[in-house]
Amino acid sequence: MNLLSKTALMQGFNALDQWGRFDEAFAALRGWEAQGRLHHRQTIFEGIESCVDALNGLFTGVNVGKTLVKISEPGAR
Repeated sequence: MNLLSKTALMQGFNALDQWGRFDEAFAALRGWEAQGRLHHRQTIFEGIESCVDALNGLFTGVNVGKTLVKISEPGAR
């Protein structure tokens, strides 16, 4: 998209500019998580055979949030 022809403004944000406030931010995030105000999104693929689909999903928009491949149940050997 040509920003000049759209009379648009593009502005970035660099989190490192706020480095001195990271402790404050993490404390707020922990509080919101404890209150149930933060929701984690993830797409889970089942089995080692789905690794290729999981990887492709990263590039095609299939995934929502973090993409995981579940190989086995936790604690299973």
